[in-house]
Amino acid sequence: KELMFELRKIFAVLIFICCIFCTARANGIPVEITKPIDDVVDEIQEAYDRLPPKGKVIVGVVTGFAASRIAVKGAVTAVKAAGAAFIVGEVLNYSGIFDKIPKENQKMLDKVKSSALKSIRNVRTHARRKLAPFGIKKTIENAVTTEKFATVGFAAGAFAGFT
Repeated sequence: KELMFELRKIFAVLIFICCIFCTARANGIPVEITKPIDDVVDEIQEAYDRLPPKGKVIVGVVTGFAASRIAVKGAVTAVKAAGAAFIVGEVLNYSGIFDKIPKENQKMLDKVKSSALKSIRNVRTHARRKLAPFGIKKTIENAVTTEKFATVGFAAGAFAGFT
């Protein structure tokens, strides 16, 4: 019971901190203002370090399961949205609606198209930079050497989440 209480406390604070930190970063708030977050993160790290090996495995399992579910759900949603947009576009094109668009609206559609292509290009560039194979390999090797129990738990949780 005591271990589960500690784990719940860690996850609740961690989710709260992530929300605050992401909101602060998105709104352009400097890192100095987010200094109190670092103190809470240090407290979470200390609580995690005090966990026995079984507790670290449980943290890894829960984190791996949640991460895999979020990744799968996000990917499926993105594929569904892209597929639906493609089908709607093809139906509109086939029905001839795109041929009837006035010239002033055509300029707006061209701006929307270029903006969408620019956003897609930025996402691809960011993904290539963040998901570089060398960086992923280095992160995994570091995790395996420093946190063996949590890494095993994460892998088991991710496997359970993917199945």
